[in-house]
Amino acid sequence: MRLRWSSRSSALARPVPRVEHELVIDRPLQLGSAPDDEIRIEREWIDPHHLAIDPRADGVWLRGRRAARLDGAQLFDREVRLPDEGGLVEIGGLEIAVRGEPAGAALEGSPVMRALLDGAPADRDLLFEGELGSGRRALARAIHERERPGRPLVAVDCSTVDGYLIEIVLFGMEVRANPPPPRPADLHYWGGVVAAAAGGTLVLAELGALPLEVQPWLADALAQRPPTQHRADRRRVPFTARVIATTSGARPLAPALAAQLAAGRLRVPPLRERAAELGSLLRAFGAGEVAAPLRERLARLRWPRNAAQLRGVAGRIARTGADGAVAEAELLEAIEDEPAADAPRLVYGDLLAGRGDPRGELIQVQCRLADPATPAGACARLVLRERELLDAHGAAWTAPVVDGARVKSAALSRGFVEAVRAHCDVLYRLDVVLALAPLCASLHLDPASGPDPGLARFESPLLARLHTLRASCAGPADELAAELAACPHLANLRTLAFSKIVEVTRAPEYLLAGRGAGALAASRHLAGVTALLVDGGLLPGGAIAALLGPAAWTLRRLELEGVLLADGALEALIAAPGLARLEELALSGVPLGDAAIPMLARARGPRRLELRGCGFSPRAAARLADALPGIDLVIE
Repeated sequence: MRLRWSSRSSALARPVPRVEHELVIDRPLQLGSAPDDEIRIEREWIDPHHLAIDPRADGVWLRGRRAARLDGAQLFDREVRLPDEGGLVEIGGLEIAVRGEPAGAALEGSPVMRALLDGAPADRDLLFEGELGSGRRALARAIHERERPGRPLVAVDCSTVDGYLIEIVLFGMEVRANPPPPRPADLHYWGGVVAAAAGGTLVLAELGALPLEVQPWLADALAQRPPTQHRADRRRVPFTARVIATTSGARPLAPALAAQLAAGRLRVPPLRERAAELGSLLRAFGAGEVAAPLRERLARLRWPRNAAQLRGVAGRIARTGADGAVAEAELLEAIEDEPAADAPRLVYGDLLAGRGDPRGELIQVQCRLADPATPAGACARLVLRERELLDAHGAAWTAPVVDGARVKSAALSRGFVEAVRAHCDVLYRLDVVLALAPLCASLHLDPASGPDPGLARFESPLLARLHTLRASCAGPADELAAELAACPHLANLRTLAFSKIVEVTRAPEYLLAGRGAGALAASRHLAGVTALLVDGGLLPGGAIAALLGPAAWTLRRLELEGVLLADGALEALIAAPGLARLEELALSGVPLGDAAIPMLARARGPRRLELRGCGFSPRAAARLADALPGIDLVIE
C-alpha cells in the first residue's frame, strides 16, 4: 500500500502551499511525537502515537487520539476507513491530506505503462505529457524507486501554489525580487523543495502552471547543476535532485525550459487508448476478476479522469461486487461528465435493456433520433416508438423531478431529463432541480403563480449550467430582459427565447421594446447567445434595430413566431447591419402578405431565410425567389 500525504498548518493566517511526500507501507504505522513513531512530528498538541495508519486488504484504516478529526468528524479512538478519494486529517493545528493506493498498481496492470517505464532514460530529467489521472505520477514514483530508492521523493503541484509563493516554495528565495538577486556560482545552492529533495527526486506536477518569468530560472538551475557535494549551511544545498515533471499541455512551456527537458519528453496515453488493459488494471486495483459484460461496458466509456477514475470503480467493485449497481453508478457519472456524448448513454441503455427496463429502449431510440446520420425512413418509425414509450412510461420517468422539485413538467432527451418548465419561483430552488436532474440545461419560466418574494431572482451561480432559457410573459418583457442582461451567471447560455401569453380579449401589446432589446444586445454576460426566439406580441422597429445593431453578442439565428411587426419594423429589419451576419432568419406566422415582397427583395442576408405562414401567394413567392438567388430561401 502506498501512503501519500501533504501537510500545512491550519493556524497560519497566510495560506501555505501543500508539499506532498510519499511512503510505501506494508504494515501498520504511527504518526506522532514519540521517538519510535514512524512518521515523527515534533509539534505542540501532537501526542505520541497520535494517529495510527493501518493498510488492509479492504483499504486504509485510521485510529486517532484526543482531538484528531477525519474530514471534520472526530475520531475519538475509533477505527475509521479512509475514503477511496482520501481525506483531510486534522491533529494539533496541522492539516494532513492523506490518500492510500495500491503501490505500483497503475503499472502492474498496464503493459503500455511498463514499456514507458522500461524505456525512460536513466538519470535524466523527464517530462511526462498526458491527461490528468493517466498515470504520469505513478511512472515518476516507479522511476524514483528503481533508480534512487531510499532517497527523498518530494512532489509539488504547480497549479495549486499562488504565483507570489511559487519561487519561495521551489527555491527558498524570491527570484522575481526587485532588484533581482545576483546569479553567481553561489546560487548553485538552493533552499525550498529543491533542498528537501536533495539527492532524490523532485516531481513538479503541471509544470506549465509555473509563471513564465520563473521558468527560465528553473531551466538555468537544471542546466548548471554542480557535481554532488555537501555544504555546511543546512538551509542551502546543491541542486542534486532529479526532476520529473508532468504537463497536460494546456499551457506552453518557456522555450528554455522546453529545450532543457526535450531529451526526456515522453507521452503517457490516456486510458481510453488502452481499453484492452481494463481487466488487468481492475485486478491490480483490487477488484478481482470482473465479468466480461461489465468489462465490455466499461471499455466503451471515454474515462475523462483516466486511471484515477478507474481506481474508484475498482474500490466500489471490491466492496459491493461486480454487479449492475457498480456499472450503473459509473455510467451515470460518465454521462454527467460528458453530457453531449452518446456513447455512455447507449452503454447505460444497454444495461437497462438487459434488465428488461423499457427506459433502456427509450435511450437508444432518442439517441438515434438525435443522430443526423439516421435515415429519414428510420426516423419515422423511431418517432412512433418514442411516442409509445413516453405515453406508457413518461409520467413515471419524470415524476421524481416534477414532484420532487415542484415543477410543471419535465422533458426527456436521450433518456434523461434535460428540460424543465416551471413558474419563475423555481429560480429560488435551482439546487433541488439540478440535484434531481443533473443534466438539465434548458429552463422554461412561466409567470409566478403567487406574489414574488422580493428576492433577486437571477443570483444563483447554478444558472451557469443552463444552455437554453425561455420566458413566457403576461406583459412586456423589458424588465425581465434587463435582469437577464445584468446576470453574471449566464455566460454559457446559447439560446434565449421570449414568448407572449396572448389573451384574446386584450389588444396586442409590445413584448420587447427598444430598451429591453438594447440591454440584451449590449450585455457582455450574454455574449455567448447565438439564437434568439421572439414568440407573439408586437415588435417595434427600435427593438429590431437594437437586436441586430452593434452588439456584444453574435446572433446566428433569429426566429420571429406569431409576431406582429409594428409600423417601420420590416424596414428596420432589412436595413439592420446585423442581418448580414445571421446564418438563419425564420419568420413563422408573421402576417406580411404580398405587399412585403419588394422590401424583402432588398435583403442582403441572411444565408438562409425561412418564411412560413406569412400569407404569400405562389406568384409573389416566385418573384422573391428570383430576387434573392444567393440566399437559401424556404417559403411555405
